[in-house]
Amino acid sequence: MRDLKLHLVSDSTGETLIHMGRACIAQFDDVNMEEKLWSMVRNADRLREVLDVIEIQGGFVLYTLVDPDMCRQLETGCARLQVPCIPVLDPVIAALGKFL
Repeated sequence: MRDLKLHLVSDSTGETLIHMGRACIAQFDDVNMEEKLWSMVRNADRLREVLDVIEIQGGFVLYTLVDPDMCRQLETGCARLQVPCIPVLDPVIAALGKFL
């Protein structure tokens, strides 16, 4: 069994990320997932707190942040830590924008 620390970073409640993360992990056998929900991440201080913990724990990051600067800071921090960081809504929003 493989252990996975999944950090869910949201500027709101994180409910979307919880469901998305669980649905994705369910596609893999033998994964023991530990979720860490980071909700209401709306300023640089809170984001620094998130990145400090990610630095210690490692893992995988899924996020739903709207503010471009916050997204950039999270992505830059995760890249520095060599932790995967995925903006889960970006492809859906881009496709809808193109369609609409």
